[in-house]
Amino acid sequence: ANSDSGDHVHGAIETFYVLEGELEHVVNGKSDVPKPGMIGTVRPPDQVRHKTGAAGAKTLVVWAPGGEMARIAARWKEQ
Repeated sequence: ANSDSGDHVHGAIETFYVLEGELEHVVNGKSDVPKPGMIGTVRPPDQVRHKTGAAGAKTLVVWAPGGEMARIAARWKEQ
């Protein structure tokens, strides 16, 4: 809940599937809010930011190739 990834660039393709809640997904300055059952995709060198509201969100995230989790997750912080 109330998380913000900050602006960042991925070194891999990121695809996420929203399971619960809403995840604001800002890619190259364009905002989208996928809801449960929807997907989002980020491709290098897209500039991206992910934000959740008070209810938070649960997502399934796939990076190809793998290895992005450790690098990206270290930037998330509560607001």
